[in-house]
Amino acid sequence: MPYGIVPSMDPKARVAQRLLQLREEFAQGLHERLDQIGDLWCAIRDGTAPPENIEELKRSVHSMAGNAGTFGYPGLGTLARMLNDLFDTIAPQRELLEPETRAQVERLLCELQNEAAAAQPTGDETSAILGVASPPPSRGRTIYIVEDDAALAEDLSLHLGYYGYKTRVFPTIVEAREQIIACPPALVILDLVFDEGPDVGLKLAREICHGVTEHIAVLILSVRGDFEARLQAVRANVSSYLIKPVDMATLIERVDELCCVGENEPYRVLIVDDSRPLASFYAAVLEHAGLHTRVVNDPLQAIDIMGEFEPELVLMDVYMPGCNGAELAAVIRQQEAYHSTPIVFLSSEIDPDRQLAAMRGGGDDFLTKPISAVHLVSSCISRLMRAREMRRLITRDSLTRLLNHSSGTDRLDAELARAHREGLPVAVAMLDIDLFKRVNDRYGHPTGDRVIKTVARLLLERLRKSDSPCRYGGEEFLVILPATGKEAAANLVDRIRRDFSGIRHQHRGAYFFASLSAGVSDSTSAGNPSALIDRADAALYRAKLAGRNRVELG
Repeated sequence: MPYGIVPSMDPKARVAQRLLQLREEFAQGLHERLDQIGDLWCAIRDGTAPPENIEELKRSVHSMAGNAGTFGYPGLGTLARMLNDLFDTIAPQRELLEPETRAQVERLLCELQNEAAAAQPTGDETSAILGVASPPPSRGRTIYIVEDDAALAEDLSLHLGYYGYKTRVFPTIVEAREQIIACPPALVILDLVFDEGPDVGLKLAREICHGVTEHIAVLILSVRGDFEARLQAVRANVSSYLIKPVDMATLIERVDELCCVGENEPYRVLIVDDSRPLASFYAAVLEHAGLHTRVVNDPLQAIDIMGEFEPELVLMDVYMPGCNGAELAAVIRQQEAYHSTPIVFLSSEIDPDRQLAAMRGGGDDFLTKPISAVHLVSSCISRLMRAREMRRLITRDSLTRLLNHSSGTDRLDAELARAHREGLPVAVAMLDIDLFKRVNDRYGHPTGDRVIKTVARLLLERLRKSDSPCRYGGEEFLVILPATGKEAAANLVDRIRRDFSGIRHQHRGAYFFASLSAGVSDSTSAGNPSALIDRADAALYRAKLAGRNRVELG
């Protein structure tokens, strides 16, 4: 772990320690960096270094201008920016040796040294970062069911269990209240009317929502659908209200929302900056706000890291040795996989024309150093939200939010290529809802859509993060399972099949069940995507012929 931070340390204390170490690192290396700038200037001035080394000098001064302000030395940052602006006015290299220019440069270098000797860091970037909203704690997957109808409570518990929720049933308000205080759950599903009285359920809801403990959601499940009951629930601050008899698909969707299940993974940001302390500072800011980061100090390594990390946003400096930001952005945009990846420049460059010139190579935004923690987080997250939503619209099925057909086949291509490199199998399963046309004809397309969404939700719950379920078409699903043989894949799919067959679906107060058939194959028997899908599809066809509600190997 960087900077010797103790893993068990409180997150806020860990951030504070990391930032203190970064500030100290900058302060300890400050005079050395100023000496390097001075030595480089003297070599150029005296003719002992090539005049084109002015570009290296500009980068060093540019870096100082951005770093100093960030780490609490605004006066130093102002002087470095003035020196940077002076260098920007030097076009022909011969002008560098003119007495007036030389005098201006040396005066500013002297003032930089004096400022560094006398300055004490101001401001507190630790407080600024800790003031940035950090992600809320996970609510977990434990649900308390407060219901005196034992049959209904058991049915709710059974169906929630299919989707990975842990449940506890409490038939009385007293038992529930004690346990909620002692061991808070993620969600309380609560009836309104109990033998103890008509208002005790609502009273418990008020207690939960107004201070029993934090981060508990309440879902009311009641036979009362009148306005007064709903209004009282709103005034009690409950999270959701459903009427008995409840449609299980609707209940599961609502529970997922309240428990934050299926929320997006943390955003991934790649930081490319040759200044190690500054890049670490940005990483600390973004990580405290709940984002995942990777830091690259050598821009020549950025493309390789992108392939491994798959960032959703690239935050980069403009002036870097070996490859500047505009050039790196152009190289990134040459690759189809990164056409839409947002690229945000973060630089002390304030000239609008230079900013626009840098962005013409493929940048999307330009932020100016030094930047506040709140501004950095807000700018990155707004970009990331739009980018992820756009990507979702392009790659995801609108009904199920699974990968769509084309994205699923693209993913299979990628997984087969990886499997070939690593010498591991990839399994593919084709799943189909049995007699789905009969479901649509008998219960209508809206009910059919809910059945499809139930399959999708079950797949997302039971599969690994590395697996890729997609809606292949209509009521058919493709599941890609990396590093898995067909026997293991078939066992997993068969468990999903069994659980789906036990889920109760509702239509106008009546209940029905549906089933799945599946075919499974793997890359040991088919080397290309189309052949692999064909073998799984043929196995699915055999499962249908053999009576449906079964899994066959192909």
